[in-house]
Amino acid sequence: MLQPVIKLPFFKIKNNSVFYLGNYRYLSLKGTRPGSQPRNKVLFDEGILILKKPIEKGKKIRERILAIEPHLDDFALSASGYALNALAKGASISVLNIFSKTSIKKFPWRRQVDISEDRYEKLRIEESLIAIERYLGEKFQSWGLSSLILGENSETFPKSYRQDKLINDLAKRLAQEISMEKIDTVLCPMAVQGHIDHSVAFDATIKSLRFSKHGFKLVLYEDMPYARNKIAFFDRLKQIKKQMAIEDFYIPTDEYLEVMADLIIIYRSQFDDVNRQQMLAIIKEDFRAAASGQRYDNIKATEFSQHYFIIKSKK
Repeated sequence: MLQPVIKLPFFKIKNNSVFYLGNYRYLSLKGTRPGSQPRNKVLFDEGILILKKPIEKGKKIRERILAIEPHLDDFALSASGYALNALAKGASISVLNIFSKTSIKKFPWRRQVDISEDRYEKLRIEESLIAIERYLGEKFQSWGLSSLILGENSETFPKSYRQDKLINDLAKRLAQEISMEKIDTVLCPMAVQGHIDHSVAFDATIKSLRFSKHGFKLVLYEDMPYARNKIAFFDRLKQIKKQMAIEDFYIPTDEYLEVMADLIIIYRSQFDDVNRQQMLAIIKEDFRAAASGQRYDNIKATEFSQHYFIIKSKK
């Protein structure tokens, strides 16, 4: 049985050239015959075509997982290893995006393509629908909030911020979502480097524990690429440990690397200068470094792992 090929709708191929969002000439295919192996390899490496890998979903457990992402693509970048491991055991995944509206200044292609901020938002949401619903076959939703409501410091790393009302409102809404969907496990960003949108998502999730009448397990994931900064990572870890008791664990990702690279590269609106093979090399390097930190005899050592933390109790 042939594996399905997903063609990203943001690209079109015409006259031996690939165009992005209609008018930007992104890639030339001259010198390769249609259907030839070199031509196809280029299209797959550039993430224009995605060869959907088979994902085996188990039946052992019936865990319902809610993955919270501050911005579109955070799940694919930072928490997909946990999700794929859980899917293999029979869990179901729902990805909840909080902030989908952002400044056009953050669009890497803005100098090549002239689009509005509304079109930019729709583009990013479409990428998430392709990655999570079409590729993984799981559920995606966005609350559609604008990062601009976070204030003037939304693009910096403030040492402190006051978003009490927003956090309170998000926490109540999140607690309602968790109860309604009977969620067993919530994945939440650590907010490494203090990006205000990630900090708000973290604080609202922690506060939802107080409002929720439905008990759930809370797991923290390392925000990538920010967690590569080890000084920032350990500073944030120290802050979290002052708030709550946590325990770290590792998820083996060896068999999921190809799928994870696919999921990330679908977000071409964010990764304009990294092709699929380069992305695969990047995540291998990240996970190999994480695997080297494993310290527990009860965890099977693998070459590639992703690092997570489970919250045991609040202090």
